Amino acid sequence: MNEESGLVRELRRSLARLELALAQIADGLAITDGQGQLLWCNASFEGLIGRPRLMLLGQPLAALLRDAVDADRGLGVDGLVAARPKGGNVTTVVSREPLQVVEIHWRPVHLEQPAPYVFTFHDVSDRVSLEELRHRSQELMDQQLALAEQVHTCPVTGLPNRRGLAIAIEDALVRLDRHPGWLAVLFCDLNRFKEVNDTYGHRVGDQLLIELAQRMKEVLRPNDVLARLGGDEFVLLCSELKAAEDAVQIAERLLQVVGRPWRPEISDVPFVITPKVSVGISLCNGCGLSPDQLLHDADLAMYEAKRRPDRPVVVFDEEIARTLQWRVQIRSALEQVLRSQQLTMHYQPVVELASGRVVAYEALVRPQHADGRLVSSADFIAVAETSGLIQALGELVVNQVLQDARHSGLLERGLGLAVNFSTQQLGCSGLAKELIAAARRFGCPPALLTVEVTETALIEQPERTREELAQLRQAGFRVVLDDFGIGYSSLNWLAELPIDGLKIDRSFTATMLEDRRRHALIAAVVNLARELQLEVVAEGIESEDQRAALLAMGCSLGQGFLFAQPLSPAEALGSPTPGPLPPAAC
Repeated sequence: MNEESGLVRELRRSLARLELALAQIADGLAITDGQGQLLWCNASFEGLIGRPRLMLLGQPLAALLRDAVDADRGLGVDGLVAARPKGGNVTTVVSREPLQVVEIHWRPVHLEQPAPYVFTFHDVSDRVSLEELRHRSQELMDQQLALAEQVHTCPVTGLPNRRGLAIAIEDALVRLDRHPGWLAVLFCDLNRFKEVNDTYGHRVGDQLLIELAQRMKEVLRPNDVLARLGGDEFVLLCSELKAAEDAVQIAERLLQVVGRPWRPEISDVPFVITPKVSVGISLCNGCGLSPDQLLHDADLAMYEAKRRPDRPVVVFDEEIARTLQWRVQIRSALEQVLRSQQLTMHYQPVVELASGRVVAYEALVRPQHADGRLVSSADFIAVAETSGLIQALGELVVNQVLQDARHSGLLERGLGLAVNFSTQQLGCSGLAKELIAAARRFGCPPALLTVEVTETALIEQPERTREELAQLRQAGFRVVLDDFGIGYSSLNWLAELPIDGLKIDRSFTATMLEDRRRHALIAAVVNLARELQLEVVAEGIESEDQRAALLAMGCSLGQGFLFAQPLSPAEALGSPTPGPLPPAAC
């Protein structure tokens, strides 16, 4: 043991000396794995990129260089390595003032497969003129463009890639001019493919993509073209259609063949995947659309399909175009809100159904558009999530709600406040600490704050979400499951989730008097929740008959237009004492 310990100590000393020696080298050194991600670098490389090593490790080297390079924004090291796998070099500009020019050399390490690469970055600023460098840079870009022009297929599936598809669409448009008919582009996106890669690895992910490509080929007609654009995106080009409806029928056949259960060809993975895709369709019958426009429109329709799980196939039309324009306007309003740090909240009362007494308020984000229209919370949050601004918006909402509560005296009156949190917010660690700190900063007792979450948030990132919610409940916050009934609802979930209550979605309340099954389902949920000591709030109550029916079931709390529409802070929180609200005009 002593001898072994001595060898370990000596090995550690040798490694430390080696690390110290490499740190003194003026050239930047970096080692990447077979996928191009950074495994190690020395101090000179840290200085070149301008970030500490801990922030660089695990990042794609190509992306790091694109961020650091000033002049050669077209520099694609990953493409160069793929073109010259045995090694090579390139000269590029890092900065122009002062001029800094670096030679990049790379060589593979053949001891492992896929082979890691060793990169060196040598400063040659003192011996390369700017004019010479411009010439070299142009030569490099010409080489890369020539290489890209030659590659028309996806290396994983063997299908045409984006370039190959563009050529196919151009040819189909030429044929459409000669032989009138319909042409369709079907943009297919595999739902939750990232989860497959993250959970089971890229090997399983690649197998699934190959399997999907084979299945999609089953619906191809003689002149159709199937392409893979990258990631989990496939495009089917259908030409010589007799009618626009033919494209929808092809899409429906795609859903059938893709949705068959699939088991990976890996013995140690005992599970079955049931793939599902969302399909967006763009159509052309000689109206002069370009390949890029057809792809763009089909892509937009696909995103609309992903947004609506009940409608997996969507055809691009003027309504989608108007929706897109509306979202652009919402994005502009969101950016203005974040710049000004001013956000007007609205508050929906939660009342006792028997007395109409207000017991709490739900905070709603309802910003006003420039034309005077109020933007719905659902639209505003959706745009914030897709634009990557949800975290900044969430922080502003919490601060504004707590500020409204403190200034109105709501906290002293003992009324509760509920705030909705999106999937992306709950998926980021640290939310619980931030919310606890905010409540302490505004002097708000945690027991008066309710965190509302959806089933999607709990399912997509269950471990992290449950950890955050557990911290909040331990600190005294309440957690309520929102929109119960429209997600992945299971009565078994109610016993397992870290929640204090649930809210029955308005879609159930609206039809409960006409649909006996929905009436029975709500009654069953209320009874089960009572047994589990969970609080139930019914949303969307608009009539006295609905209120009476819910009371008869044993549901004691609700909210809806029968009691009040969303109110401004002055209307909702300015009342000196809690009391019944008069019914609102619907």
